Amino acid sequence: MWRANSVFQFGSFTLDAGERVLLRDGRLVQLPAKVLSTLLLLVRNNGHVVEKDVLMKEVWPDEYVEEGNLAQHIFTLRRALGEGTEHPKYIETVPRRGYRFVAKMIEPKEKHYKGIGSLAVLPFINASNDPDMEYLSEGITESLMNSLSHLPQLRVMARSTVFRYKGAGIDPREAGHRLGVRAVMMGIVQQLRDQLVISAELIDVEDGSRIW
Repeated sequence: MWRANSVFQFGSFTLDAGERVLLRDGRLVQLPAKVLSTLLLLVRNNGHVVEKDVLMKEVWPDEYVEEGNLAQHIFTLRRALGEGTEHPKYIETVPRRGYRFVAKMIEPKEKHYKGIGSLAVLPFINASNDPDMEYLSEGITESLMNSLSHLPQLRVMARSTVFRYKGAGIDPREAGHRLGVRAVMMGIVQQLRDQLVISAELIDVEDGSRIW
């Protein structure tokens, strides 16, 4: 049974229902709100057909829309997931009925860590269109660096070292290897209406797995 804050993993993607973000290899995939809602509904019903009228009612609860709107959202999703219609890996069309999410979900493996030892906090990504949020994103990154640097037996890379990767779009594992650290923390800051949403994850540089 899924929870409101469930995290779904499939292929190279991570879908965080609580934070309403989709990541691909740790990088944010920009999706319109209703397109993301469509994906969430399909993923939560993984393996089952979601009828078109159910999708339209759930995604557009207070609006009248036609099937063309839904079809456009599915097209946008498929493009974001990097697939076509002939051999779908994620979204299957069920003629005259609806759509089914068919990807195999990946269960996160539990790992036991003796200790991280070294860590780099990469500049948090400003996922909003508001340029004023850039200052806040940098402030959150620096605050985390300062707090973590006080932990005993943990080496935290300095601001001047990690901020060279700001906006570089580099893979977190590659950044971690270049910096010579055991783990990399990365995150996203976005404004959703009147709510500030911050999501973060800690990645094992050795194998790319999510520590938390």
